[in-house]
Amino acid sequence: MPMSPMMGMGGGQQFSPKDLADAKLPPAPEEDSQFDVLLRPGLLADVEIIVDKIANAVYIPTQAVFEKDGKLVAYVKKGSNFEERPFKPLKRSESTMVVESGLKPGETVALSDPTAKKDDKKKAAKSEKGGAMGALPGGK
Repeated sequence: MPMSPMMGMGGGQQFSPKDLADAKLPPAPEEDSQFDVLLRPGLLADVEIIVDKIANAVYIPTQAVFEKDGKLVAYVKKGSNFEERPFKPLKRSESTMVVESGLKPGETVALSDPTAKKDDKKKAAKSEKGGAMGALPGGK
């Protein structure tokens, strides 16, 4: 489901239509302020918006998430091999997935499918940028 400004990560409503209508931008910097040096037309900024903080969360990069038989799995290092481990997602962002259950803190996960044949890995790298899933289910 696409996110809207009125929905949070879990799909619950955060802002009412009145809240959105009453939202205002801060005033423009005054002529004699130092902001005119820092803010100019054409400049870019990197912004990180924290929607929700999850204490003691176990998370993995989305590149380490694969789908097998309709279930999400990660390949966890066990000895000199990797074992396929299904897990239950809690939340996700573009680059990270928070794990509700199935993985433990500190476990090492593979960023590509270790069971794929070399030809399959080359095809996946071309079509999906390293084998990561493009769309993952979000929320509970």
